[in-house]
Amino acid sequence: MQTLSRFIRPISLAAAVAALAAVSVQAAEIIPFRSGGWKYVLGTQEASNPTDVWRLLSFEDSAWLPAGSTASAPVGYPSGGATGLEAEIQTTLPTSAAGAYTSVFLRKQFVVANAAELTGLTLQVQYDDGFVAWLNGVEVGRAGVADPLTIATLASDHEVTVGEATLTPSTGLLNTGTNVLAIQLFNSGTTSSDIFADARLSSTVDDAPFVLVTEPPPSGIVQDLSFVTIAFSENVSGVDAADLRINGVGATNVVQNNPREYTFQFPAPPTGSVAVAWAPNPGISDVDGLSTAFVPGAAWSYTLDPNAIAEAIIISEFMADNENGVSDEDGTRSDWIELYNPGLVDVGLNGWYLTDTETNLTKWPLPNFILGANKYLRIWASEKDRRSPAAPLHTNFKLSKSAGSFLALVGPGATIISSFSGATYPAQQANVSFGRDRVDPNILGYFIVPTPGAQNATSGTGFAPAPTLSLESGVYTNTSMSLVITVPSGTTVRYDRRLGPDQYVDGVRRSDYVAEQHDLQSAGLPERNRPFPERGARSQLHLPRCDDAGFQFQPADSDHEHRRSRDGGKRGGWFPPHEGHVRRV
Repeated sequence: MQTLSRFIRPISLAAAVAALAAVSVQAAEIIPFRSGGWKYVLGTQEASNPTDVWRLLSFEDSAWLPAGSTASAPVGYPSGGATGLEAEIQTTLPTSAAGAYTSVFLRKQFVVANAAELTGLTLQVQYDDGFVAWLNGVEVGRAGVADPLTIATLASDHEVTVGEATLTPSTGLLNTGTNVLAIQLFNSGTTSSDIFADARLSSTVDDAPFVLVTEPPPSGIVQDLSFVTIAFSENVSGVDAADLRINGVGATNVVQNNPREYTFQFPAPPTGSVAVAWAPNPGISDVDGLSTAFVPGAAWSYTLDPNAIAEAIIISEFMADNENGVSDEDGTRSDWIELYNPGLVDVGLNGWYLTDTETNLTKWPLPNFILGANKYLRIWASEKDRRSPAAPLHTNFKLSKSAGSFLALVGPGATIISSFSGATYPAQQANVSFGRDRVDPNILGYFIVPTPGAQNATSGTGFAPAPTLSLESGVYTNTSMSLVITVPSGTTVRYDRRLGPDQYVDGVRRSDYVAEQHDLQSAGLPERNRPFPERGARSQLHLPRCDDAGFQFQPADSDHEHRRSRDGGKRGGWFPPHEGHVRRV
């Protein structure tokens, strides 16, 4: 019986760890691009006295344009034949020449429900030609202009683009309730052909932490249960052993693996169903922004069965020639190996190995990792040798593309658990994986569409076996000769007689020859592919370009097709006496 590792080290799946940073906070738009609610006034005179009062929330802008309503951004006027962002202007201003101005004052009020929960701000301004921005009267950024700021200040010439200025104001500038964003827009002169302004203010919101990963996964069958590891969505504090209850009793100890991941330890419970639940008020909260309490979720359970039999982990798929497939965390298209646990029991991989060498079965040790029931694990075969369970895994070897190579998963005691070798490791093809049928793992074959980390296919196109030619490659001067191509039953031979470009084969110009091209393709594959044989071969016969007798081609299999060549030659049959060149490719 294959047993689980008795000590389960706290771990996090690499994919889950990568996701942690992405979900700890959520982005929220406070002011989107192309929004309404703007008020403006042309800079024919200063907007207020003193000149900075108009930037404050308390300033009264009801007399600003548009009268009795608000405007929508972008605000400005376009150059002739405008395209891109200028073509999206919603509020059109008079030209600077017509209005005798070079600056525009803009204000937009907005509401924040709870400023304390914001953990970051981003202000993006799309502008032509320059601007200065204030939040609640405090300058947060500018571009293209320098002090002093007056209605006569000119900006350096700048054409609006999608990227534009990105600012990161302090969240401390915002109030819970109403706020104001003020922008003074500057043109490069009264003769400028255009002016443009739009802005987007977004924030990151400090949500309550939640459980992202539980190890072992809930509702599983386990042979041993003395640890439960919890990975939260973000860094937390206040975690105590009593916060997690096993059959109604708090854990005896808790270990902080990192600020997001905690392992609760407890005596092994009785065999059978084991209930796990959080204490009603665990006192756990996040540590960024506003302290937000963790709200416990629903209870869960395990089935503890020390006698449960764990099925063997298998190498379900691998790719040895990754030219344009998935990339690793370094952006490298490394080869990869996929492990799969087909059973109902989680399996600890402590003491397991991967190897590509029959004489060194312990070449690359796997980390102390639990592969959950019915779960996949992709390991990069890159020679980078990375074994941290909290990051993508990389072996210390690469995979061979050559037929007859070796790849094995080795369990404790140097026992080979799953392997490919000899005839079960055929020549590998670029961007094509090789592996096991998902229903019957004894069926092996290629996969045109690789599925690292997911179920393998059970149907699809396989590769035909290589044909057998009755003649060896070489140049022949016989008066007549016969070539027989043999393929297994159920394979279709398709070939065309056609001329190739001017090329020379053994000193003879190829355009004087007909190239018989034989493409062997699988036909009549069952719904679940039989062993996908090695990739089909293409053979080229360089024969004299004539229509009389002399050279005979005969497919050994009766299931074949003849197609006329482009020069009108006969289908199949005889060719005149001449030197023939037979070449395998």
